[in-house]
Amino acid sequence: MLNFSPQHRKYGHLDKGILFGDTRISSRYEQLKDQMCANPGVILHRLSDTYAKEAAYYRLLANKRFSYEEIVRSACLDTLKNAKGRHVLVLGDSTEVSLESRADHYPDDELCGYISNNKSRGLIIHPCIALAADQLWVLGLSDLLVWGRPKAKNKKGNT
Repeated sequence: MLNFSPQHRKYGHLDKGILFGDTRISSRYEQLKDQMCANPGVILHRLSDTYAKEAAYYRLLANKRFSYEEIVRSACLDTLKNAKGRHVLVLGDSTEVSLESRADHYPDDELCGYISNNKSRGLIIHPCIALAADQLWVLGLSDLLVWGRPKAKNKKGNT
């Protein structure tokens, strides 16, 4: 079983300064991240003890300055700090996430492509996590790629 490093929570995103260009967004991100780490697998509205906090989390996720790239970048920077001076093992694997039941919410093929069956809408996700090789502690995320495939053409050239 993998264990989180004691240093994993020691280095917070805020010690690098303001993320997303706004102290309020940065602070709300830290709150949401802490709630998600403390309650993995819980849906968003159950992470909040008040309606105001729930609404604030949804506003955060809808904010244009709150970007996937910035979240990944800040997580990777934390991992670099956690990995300093350690022998690191990086594990990566791809998986597909079907969004077929929600495809009407993703009309743009760039945001939501097709998965391997070429029928279902979805995303391919390739996370890489860094481990301290000597103790198998999770040091953090080392990279995350997310993409959608364009719909493949059949032998007749049709999609």
